[in-house]
Amino acid sequence: MAIDPDKQLLDQCLNGDPHAWETFIKRFSPLVYYAIQTVVHPTGAMPDELIDLHNEIFLSLMENGGRKLRQYEGKNGCSLSTWIRVIAVRASIDYLKRQKTLVSLSGEDAGRRADVTLTLNLSVDEQLVEDEEKRILKELIDDLPPGDRLFLRLLYYEEVPPADIAHLFHTTPNAVYSRGNYLREKLKEALRKKMCKSGDT
Repeated sequence: MAIDPDKQLLDQCLNGDPHAWETFIKRFSPLVYYAIQTVVHPTGAMPDELIDLHNEIFLSLMENGGRKLRQYEGKNGCSLSTWIRVIAVRASIDYLKRQKTLVSLSGEDAGRRADVTLTLNLSVDEQLVEDEEKRILKELIDDLPPGDRLFLRLLYYEEVPPADIAHLFHTTPNAVYSRGNYLREKLKEALRKKMCKSGDT
């Protein structure tokens, strides 16, 4: 029986191969963009919105240890491409629903999808509860644009090599390091302020 290269790539991603995620995103990005544009573009959505939705879809596939990806079984001749296209279409429809019914809160649902854990090595007061620190950090990450959240997840959670991330974001490895450090410092300062404010209440 011939080996399905897409299923093989999926297995590599789920087995923690950081290089596989770059290939996976490159492989299915055109398909995801096509699904998004088919559903959302006729409504007049801006290009930045389409990019954000694209990033959110891949974040949803990667979160919780790839739980959604693990649901793929390939039954009844359903290819991985078809399965991902269905996910992208459903996500696009959900996006339109949010735009219609929760315009003022459109970023809230997207924020819930982030599941990135970063070690920031903060020098905060020892009396502060670690769980509270993690909760606030997650809220801060959830508030970042989808592109930044995808970047952080790839770099710190999936441990994708900076060179691979550079290819995905059409930049250089040095720029990846710079962006990573910038986002770390930004989150570090925001977390410090939040924790201090929490301690004053």
